[in-house]
Order: sequence, then C-alpha cells, then structure tokens
Amino acid sequence: MRLLNLVTLFLLAISWQNSAFSQSYQCKRQNGTTYQSPNACPSPGLIYYGPTESPNTSYRSENSRIQAAGEELQYLSSECSRLSEGIRTAPARGLKYDVIQASQKEFTEKCSDELSAARQQVYASKRDKKSNALEEKKSSQMKVVMNKEEEARKYRQCAEIRNALNNRKAKTNMTEGEKNDILAFEQRYRDRCY
Repeated sequence: MRLLNLVTLFLLAISWQNSAFSQSYQCKRQNGTTYQSPNACPSPGLIYYGPTESPNTSYRSENSRIQAAGEELQYLSSECSRLSEGIRTAPARGLKYDVIQASQKEFTEKCSDELSAARQQVYASKRDKKSNALEEKKSSQMKVVMNKEEEARKYRQCAEIRNALNNRKAKTNMTEGEKNDILAFEQRYRDRCY
C-alpha cells in the first residue's frame, strides 16, 4: 500500500510539473508593454492576466534586438540583400522559428556564392583603407623628418653667416665699400634667419 501511495504521489508530481510547463502568463508592465512569462507575474508594478494554455509560439523574445547589418550587404544583389535583411529582422518582427529557418535555407541556396564574394570585397576594402592610412602616416612622418632636417640646415647656415659677419665686423681699416657690403650682408642675414 505504501508503494502504491509513493507511485501515485510521483505520478501526481510529474503531471503537475507538465501542466506547470504548459502554462504561460501574459504580464503587463506599468508602461503598457506586455510579455509572455512561464511564471506568474512577479512584481506589484505588473498586472496579472493569468495563465493561458496556449503559449506564444513566435520566435520573438522580450529582449529581441535587431543586430546591425553586415558591411557585405552593400555588395549583395537586391534579392540577396532583401533576404538577408528579412532574416536579420525576423526575430524582432515575431516570425516563427520554422519561417526563419526556411528563409535561411533559401538565402544559403541562392546567395552563398554572392555572400562569399561580398565578404571578400569588404575585406579588400578594409585592407585598402588600412594600407592608405598607413601610407598617409608614413608620408606625414617623412614630412616631419624633412622639416626638421630643413630647420637644422637653415640653423647651421645662419650660424655660419653670423660667424662670417662677426669676422668682417672685427676688421679695422674698412673702406666705405666694405662697410656697405657689411650692411647688405647684415640685411640678408636678418631676412633669411629671422
């Protein structure tokens, strides 16, 4: 008799568990949005609409978010891009899993080669952009080095001119022509070095 009671209790527990899994609750938030839940609506801020025997069979979840479109989309034909976008947005639109699977199968059959080529184009485009950026960086660095070298060369030339000017000024017994030459030399020095 005791064994019969244990078996009966076990069967009741299993049937209760199965009925609990088959129920779902439609809950409503204070902001008006509703969602399906396998559990009773938990918070005081939620409104209880009770268990329903037919749970929502769509693929949509409460946290469905649309993923960003892939870069390869711009290189696909209009039909393949339409299919790709349909698959990408399907969960957020509440489409059923079998519909999404059928769309994915159609996309694979019709667009797999095109998708591969589009991905190669995206890769090549990124590689070219990276290469161009690297070339621009090298060019910029080369200009900086050349500017520094030009400044160093100009500094050396100005130092040589200043020394030559000081040597000429140190001379005594200068003629009027030599004095005019020194003035002209000083003017060139100022024009070039300041």
